[in-house]
Amino acid sequence: MLSLVTGGASNGKSALAEAQCVSLAGGGPLIYLATMRIWDREGEEKVRLHRERRRGLGFVTVERYTDIGGADVRGVCLLECLPNLLANEMFDVPTPGDRAADRILAGIDRLRQKTAHLVIVTNEIFDDAGSYSPSVLEYMDALGRLNCAIAAMADTVTEAVAGIGVKIK
Repeated sequence: MLSLVTGGASNGKSALAEAQCVSLAGGGPLIYLATMRIWDREGEEKVRLHRERRRGLGFVTVERYTDIGGADVRGVCLLECLPNLLANEMFDVPTPGDRAADRILAGIDRLRQKTAHLVIVTNEIFDDAGSYSPSVLEYMDALGRLNCAIAAMADTVTEAVAGIGVKIK
């Protein structure tokens, strides 16, 4: 089963996805596939808060910044989060750009083959008006295409709105 959890910043996506994973696992293996590189104190604090919230839930954290398909996972896997993974694939890998989305989709396919359930957290970043550099616009376009592709193949899609999960699919 593939699930996508989406929503705006700080709207409870992670907590909803974690609860979904715990429910799906039924006591089986829980993997938290972390994609965020920590660059500063704000990132350190965000990771600390996420780890604290997951404490006692049974998740084993696997850090994987690129090539998610190569991760050693099984059972129920939470991929947190797609926007970080895309940034890593676009800007840290020798063949950036449109190939990044292709690599991610291939990685998701490989993860689905290894796991009983895959839950992916993504962000809605498209409501903000502003002037962006060409590389940011390319990133936003790629994330939008990835969100659409994953939602199309997902069994369920949930939007987090003020901490409440709204079923989309």
